[in-house]
Amino acid sequence: MDGATVRRDGVNFHFANENEVTDLPGTLLVRPGQMVLDIPGGYGPYHIVGNAVGNHFEGTSDVKGLSEHTTARWADVGYGLFVGVWIEDNEEFLFSFYFKP
Repeated sequence: MDGATVRRDGVNFHFANENEVTDLPGTLLVRPGQMVLDIPGGYGPYHIVGNAVGNHFEGTSDVKGLSEHTTARWADVGYGLFVGVWIEDNEEFLFSFYFKP
């Protein structure tokens, strides 16, 4: 890992919609222009490389299998809270996590 990359293990990713509320632990990698969400549990694993697009990040899981049709968009809403939309098999979730460098 280079000096510009920050890694956080044990990040709690919170997911919610009208049918389900779930918390999954994972790893977050932050590097210039990207945030990588690596979540081994749930219906995953999930590995989403989110590229910076304007004021938010977006990406698609690159793991083959159940999670390969998962996309996400998220943004920093302040105080280290990131909030976004997670779409998995056409089902939308609000998701969030905390990260402070």
